[in-house]
Amino acid sequence: MTKNYDRRALVVAYLEAQPGYSHGFIDSKSEYDALRASRETVLKGLEKLFGLELTYDGVADRTDGTAFWMLFTSAARNYLAAKPSGFLEGGLLIKVLERAGQDGPARIDGT
Repeated sequence: MTKNYDRRALVVAYLEAQPGYSHGFIDSKSEYDALRASRETVLKGLEKLFGLELTYDGVADRTDGTAFWMLFTSAARNYLAAKPSGFLEGGLLIKVLERAGQDGPARIDGT
């Protein structure tokens, strides 16, 4: 089976390889370390496929590389700092927004 990897896969691999990406799914430090090592291997493989190392040194010599790195790492830090809400899907929110219509404000109390 052939799997296609796009830029999204590269970014997700980068995020998952970061120390702040655990999201509470790992119970022990040894499990976390093993999972992180695996994720780093995936990231290195995708970096090789894309010909791009997602580090400051890897992008600094490119046109606008420094600006790219600042924006990219800022977005990554913000993503990793976001705490999960505990809701696994947004079905209720979507229903409330649909009930409100395109032009009306959405109210959670159902009115």
